Amino acid sequence: MTTFCLDTNAFIEAFRYYPRDPFGKLWDTLEAWGQEGRIAAPHEVLEELSKIEDDLYGWAKTQAELFRQPEEAVQRQVIAILKAHPEWVDAETQRPVADPWVIAQACVDGRTVVTQERPAGGPGGLPKIPNVCDEMEIGCVAWLGLVREMQLGY
Repeated sequence: MTTFCLDTNAFIEAFRYYPRDPFGKLWDTLEAWGQEGRIAAPHEVLEELSKIEDDLYGWAKTQAELFRQPEEAVQRQVIAILKAHPEWVDAETQRPVADPWVIAQACVDGRTVVTQERPAGGPGGLPKIPNVCDEMEIGCVAWLGLVREMQLGY
């Protein structure tokens, strides 16, 4: 059974293109999988979602079991990722965006990352989640990969 770690933009994509009405079965499955531990996201994803007070954040706040507080192993993995990719630290706040936390959570838990990011092209560009997942040999799929795994039968 594949388990997944979702990036912020995976939730945004779901909310934008698959609203609860008429895709209630999809959201019911997301909630059930969150309770079962088949999907997860680091707490930093919830923090990113909180920056936009909307219905998605309202829903996310009710899914406490889905958003994980970072364990020590995840924190150590984030440090290693940021050493390899210091450009992921926000220069103004000195805080990393959720990206390294998503990858670290997936790495520690043996999950596949779900993101809508596309790999960065060429040397010198900022790495994207798929680039770092590839480098670390972590599975990475777009939102559609998760929906296919759900086998909802729409």
